[in-house]
Amino acid sequence: MRAIAPIIVVAAALAAGAAHTAEDKDPQARIWAASCATCHGTEGRAQAGFATLAGQPAAALTKQLLDFKTGRAPSTLMKQLTAGYDDEELARIADYFSRQSGMAPRLPAGQGGTARSTAAPAPSAPVVNGVKP
Repeated sequence: MRAIAPIIVVAAALAAGAAHTAEDKDPQARIWAASCATCHGTEGRAQAGFATLAGQPAAALTKQLLDFKTGRAPSTLMKQLTAGYDDEELARIADYFSRQSGMAPRLPAGQGGTARSTAAPAPSAPVVNGVKP
């Protein structure tokens, strides 16, 4: 029995590592994406008034981020934020958001009301003073 215990511990550690890897394919991109949470919500699931990034196609998000960075897309804040990243980093951030579920977590039945999504629709960013962010 003592000989089996170390094998069980190693197997459990490997299984936990594999689960973490499958869940978080690019941990650095997740760290970069955390700076987006103030406006676009945790893991890209925004509240009303902001664009939800979660579940959007990576290519479309990358193009939008690059357009903000180069000034092709008008913005008030996004140009400054994207300037701090190179093109590959922006593509990795876009890929991170594309792999997130576009729906907010559901409340379990009987816990705080009905089980429903609170995620905002994501078709476009809000317009502020005639300019998209």
